[in-house]
Amino acid sequence: MALLLLLVGVAFCGLAALALRPPADAPKTVFLAVLVTAELAPTWLAADALLTTALAAAGALDRTAGLVGLAAAALGAAGLLRVVALAHRTPAVLHAAGLPPAGGPPLAGRIVTRDVVYAEVAGVPLHLDVYRPAADPVPERLRPGVLYLHGGSLLDGDKRSQGGPLLRRLVAAGWVGLNANYRLSPQVAFPTQLADCKRAIAWYRAHAREFGADPDFLCVTGGSAGALLAALVALTPDDPRYQPGFEEVDTSVRAAVTLHGVYDVTDARETWRPLWLRRLEQQIMQVPLDRDPGAYTAASPVHRVHAAAPPFLVLHGAEDCLVPASGARRFADRLRAVSAEPVAYAELSGAQHMFDVFPSRRTAAVTDAITAFVDLQHRRYLGREVE
Repeated sequence: MALLLLLVGVAFCGLAALALRPPADAPKTVFLAVLVTAELAPTWLAADALLTTALAAAGALDRTAGLVGLAAAALGAAGLLRVVALAHRTPAVLHAAGLPPAGGPPLAGRIVTRDVVYAEVAGVPLHLDVYRPAADPVPERLRPGVLYLHGGSLLDGDKRSQGGPLLRRLVAAGWVGLNANYRLSPQVAFPTQLADCKRAIAWYRAHAREFGADPDFLCVTGGSAGALLAALVALTPDDPRYQPGFEEVDTSVRAAVTLHGVYDVTDARETWRPLWLRRLEQQIMQVPLDRDPGAYTAASPVHRVHAAAPPFLVLHGAEDCLVPASGARRFADRLRAVSAEPVAYAELSGAQHMFDVFPSRRTAAVTDAITAFVDLQHRRYLGREVE
């Protein structure tokens, strides 16, 4: 029992240390441990207390190893409390960025229509899910729409595994949400993914009214690689290079919200790991960086900013060990310098890459803030409409 308590104490110390000081360029297994610990810290804290109490009651403190384990468990609990405290700071961080919590009573109930085919390209059907409130919209007032794009390094990921907490929150506020899949590399080369996202927008324009949504009002959001795509969607409206066969469709969006995104694939600051750069060149872009640097520049939102960009909300975890927050700060700064529309940026204390996968306290605060941001853009739109 004493040895078991020692192992438990050391394990919880290690988890707390990883969450508070995650290693840069962490391998996938370490990243997953960091993510689960950081976002589910209250659960780990409870497990620490329960296991330590049970082992102590079973006689683990009769030996020196048990006493050392108790001290280690206490230290781990202190670290986990610090992780919890950082998550509780999220509303204050968001408020400081000018993002008050969303207001208004939530709507009850939602309807989800799965696996709608929004396009078929080269015999491959592309699917999306539609989330909408169960209640009918106000007569003669269509609901605002939002398109969510999942992450996964443009190599994997799926609409069913990401975006749920945000879309559920937006539906409760009266929005209609789309969660779209797109084709993945290495089966296709970038910018095929971007063209697919614009196909989803074209489908929304044609079918929004069937779901009670306004075809003229659509925002875009996404996390990680989905954030890169969302930013590019917002910054390249109606660009015929990314709209093969549907060049005449309006693919502009009213606002963009990006979470823990990648904004520069040119490796201008030489931050990519060699393994990731090889994967980018061989599987995603499918052309070496030094042979076609223009393709990499075109794929980088930080190099595509312009004065006509729509309103942007950029969110990133301060402890992101896969995609450093410095890239998000640089993107937001460059966008602010040229855009005529609002650009809000918040760096979330203690938050890890893909933090919003879990319905945690931090995620709840972030989804509230996103809802407030896009609601504001919708009110601005309605004001212009009235005028």
